[in-house]
Amino acid sequence: IGTLRKEHPELEGVGFVKIDTEGYERVIVPALRDFFIEKRPVAFVSLHPMYISHSDVQGVVDVLKSTFPYLYEVDMRTPFMTNRAAYTYGDHGGADVLCTWEPVDRWF
Repeated sequence: IGTLRKEHPELEGVGFVKIDTEGYERVIVPALRDFFIEKRPVAFVSLHPMYISHSDVQGVVDVLKSTFPYLYEVDMRTPFMTNRAAYTYGDHGGADVLCTWEPVDRWF
């Protein structure tokens, strides 16, 4: 991540991050944790249980939960349940989570 930031200084002003990496969220989300805390962007993360195990998906969710104070479903109103038996309910066979630093009701 440090090298990427040096090569792309425009990342220092990031306000939104979308992660839709077909299972590699298990690697990318933990690697970006310090960046998220420092820069505080809103993040939209797609979870792909069809490519990684439930425990890997849960690990991603746990990192998001420990990083961002607010997690929401894609409707941007419903709190995201962070301890599910499965994350396979979305239209892509997985789940999406919106991660924010303040309640989204302040946005509307």
